[in-house]
Amino acid sequence: MHVHPLPNELFFAPAAELAARVRARELSPVDLMHATLERIDALNPRVNAIVSIRPAEQLRPWRDQWPRP
Repeated sequence: MHVHPLPNELFFAPAAELAARVRARELSPVDLMHATLERIDALNPRVNAIVSIRPAEQLRPWRDQWPRP
C-alpha cells in the first residue's frame, strides 16, 4: 500500500488544522489515513505502541466519496 506521500509536517500538525484542510478539500481524509497507516507501519515495530489496527482495505468504501484535491 503506497499512496502519494504527504509532507512530514502533517504528522505534527494539530488535529484542528488537519480537519480544516479536509473541510477545505485541500487534503483528502483517505490520503491522510493511508499516510498515517504507513507511518504506523514504519514506526510501530520500534515503539510497539499500537496493539490492534484496522487494515487499509477497510478504507476502500470511502475512496469514491472523497476525491483527491
